[in-house]
Amino acid sequence: KQKRQDERPVEEFSFAAEWAVDEQIIAQELSEEQARQLKQAFSNLTGRQREALFLRYYQGLSYEEISDIMDVRYQSLRNLISTALKRLREHMIPLWLIIFMPFY
Repeated sequence: KQKRQDERPVEEFSFAAEWAVDEQIIAQELSEEQARQLKQAFSNLTGRQREALFLRYYQGLSYEEISDIMDVRYQSLRNLISTALKRLREHMIPLWLIIFMPFY
């Protein structure tokens, strides 16, 4: 009941895993569909919601900075962004069903 330890370097145990071509095509199509749906969902937001999300996630500004730029109270901005994210999530749910459906 001795434990045996392999003296070979870890590199000898590594392997390269590669997706099959059909899996790569499916992943690409899902990515394109997700981008299309996100663009559609984003267009359904109000201008203020789009502006707030852009400043927060594309420009990386803090809530304090954005509330100054947009001239809104801090809590109002938090609510605005929260509502916008909720609307985006609601619009994106069908895509997640498509992605995970093959695994059931």
